[in-house]
Amino acid sequence: MDYSTVSIDVTKQTIFIKDTRDGESVAIDPNAWELIKETIDQQIADGYLDL
Repeated sequence: MDYSTVSIDVTKQTIFIKDTRDGESVAIDPNAWELIKETIDQQIADGYLDL
């Protein structure tokens, strides 16, 4: 598996996730966060992700 270390910043109600290794980043609309959280919670419950 390939893991990345990321930094998270919230600016003007937008969530920015940046890969600290290559500098690539994504911006997430805060209105989408609930769906993202549900997906992550389900993947943890299914054993695909660890905390």
